[in-house]
Amino acid sequence: FTYAYVYSLTRSRVAAAYAGLVFGLSEAMLERIAHVTTIHAVAWMPLLLLSIDGVRGERPAPWTLIGAAAIASCILGGHPQVVLYIMYACGLYALAGGVMERAGWRYYARLAAALALGIALTAVKAVPLAETTAFTARQAMDFGAFVSHANTPVQMLSMFVPAIVHEGREAPTYVGLATLVLALAAAWRPFRHWRIAFWLTVAVVAL
Repeated sequence: FTYAYVYSLTRSRVAAAYAGLVFGLSEAMLERIAHVTTIHAVAWMPLLLLSIDGVRGERPAPWTLIGAAAIASCILGGHPQVVLYIMYACGLYALAGGVMERAGWRYYARLAAALALGIALTAVKAVPLAETTAFTARQAMDFGAFVSHANTPVQMLSMFVPAIVHEGREAPTYVGLATLVLALAAAWRPFRHWRIAFWLTVAVVAL
């Protein structure tokens, strides 16, 4: 899905293949092999991004259905916390794309339809989850517990040196030096395209 998303933007097989490898082999994915439900959710995010772009394209109807299927698969296959992160990011991506490309009301209506259909397809999981939410341990966590595994400033250097000891499952940073170089090359002109500014902002906020 990452290959397809990047190829749709660049029409470069090399760039798409590299992006797919980096996405799948990043520290964030490899460190979570023990938490497979996290990987199952994250894997669907690129398809959801691709479908959001497709809804603004020439054939929006099929992409609306693909988007609904991606949302449903993400929710059914993954950890609810990760699903929320993905929905936040994709929602902001959809809003940024709609504003920057001056999409009409039909674009937002189709996105709403995809979201509604996707959630409806997950009723077999969503309804029991809603019923049991009040009884889960996560509901009792305070902010201190939430940030207890955060990296220290020194540990943030693991972006460049992965051997620095840090809690990878909770605060992964390493994506490879070549990826950072390529990202800096794109960030040199952040307003050349709205997606550059968007993903640069996401990266900064995430870190």
